[in-house]
Amino acid sequence: MRSSRLPTVDAVINTGDLVTDGRRGKQWDDFVTRSAALRARALRRRGRKPRGRILRRRPRELGRGARAAAVRGVGTGTRSIFPTRFARFVILDSNLFTDPHHGYTDSTLRALGEAQLAWADSALAAPAQYKFLVFHHPLASAGHYFRDWTRSDAWTKPARSRLLAMARARGVTAVLTGHEHLYQRMQIVDPRGGRALPEITTGGGGAPLVRIPRQRRERAARQLLPDSSIVRFADVPRSVYHVCRLVFVRDPTPTVTLLVDAVDREGRMTPIERLRIDPETR
Repeated sequence: MRSSRLPTVDAVINTGDLVTDGRRGKQWDDFVTRSAALRARALRRRGRKPRGRILRRRPRELGRGARAAAVRGVGTGTRSIFPTRFARFVILDSNLFTDPHHGYTDSTLRALGEAQLAWADSALAAPAQYKFLVFHHPLASAGHYFRDWTRSDAWTKPARSRLLAMARARGVTAVLTGHEHLYQRMQIVDPRGGRALPEITTGGGGAPLVRIPRQRRERAARQLLPDSSIVRFADVPRSVYHVCRLVFVRDPTPTVTLLVDAVDREGRMTPIERLRIDPETR
């Protein structure tokens, strides 16, 4: 998006897939260059000075360190919080639950995942009018990925169940995810009653888009989650490049509105969805 068309924002959160291969430092350098205008605005608003290039080491020494340099300022390690008294964003590394690249032994994966779940529960326990849980792999597939949470090991399936239970117990307003390269909103409905948990999949930031065939979409609509939750889609997937914005209003009545806009190559924005989330319907 052209810098002249960038909306005024207080914080920017990405749901993943910032680069194609996170082990390559040059890709992180390109990310920093392409996002420079937006990053400069956000850093100035927070009283920080934007930094330059991150290629200060040999490529084989880059990877997680390069990622940390590219997204510096949002927290430490893989766990981050954007907190205010009004809204709280708890950001997790879902690779520690799904391990898509098989980078950990089973015992290490579980130990790291358990620690992250304990930290997330503590972070979500803090009082806030709105609470958002953010990670990469959707709890419920929009139709393209089904296997991330269904491996036969002893950790991945219970990890998803515990994330669902935690989100409900801590009053999470919505779950924000990526991974599927499209826009999709759904409700994760607990058959035992209670509030449905909204999940917003936003993966239209620049990577090649995916289109969901009808059969896969129907299969996604029939999926049953480990705790027997039912998935209800708000609409068919939108395979468009897009940006999601959350607009918070504190007075006279606390409200938050989700604004979703498709973005074309020239940076022109076309509304896709406008959704108000009221405190009593969280």
